Amino acid sequence: MGGSDAYLEPDGRTDKQDLQWGQTILSPVQVMISHLKQQVADGKVDTEQLAALRVTNTSLEQQVRKLSDDLSEARSAHTPV
Repeated sequence: MGGSDAYLEPDGRTDKQDLQWGQTILSPVQVMISHLKQQVADGKVDTEQLAALRVTNTSLEQQVRKLSDDLSEARSAHTPV
């Protein structure tokens, strides 16, 4: 039959053309998946850092409140000369 070894699909494309078309479609999808995976990983790191910062912030707020209370007590106990 015409000497060609390529099988023609009903739409006229060969298996090789189908493979090339599939790779053309999949390549950007794979890049997008990789990008999204990286964003998820970055988000997990950001979430962990945020949790640590919240703990630090809470501790600092407690220290500021205690120092403020200490200052108020010292002011009230101080008698001007």
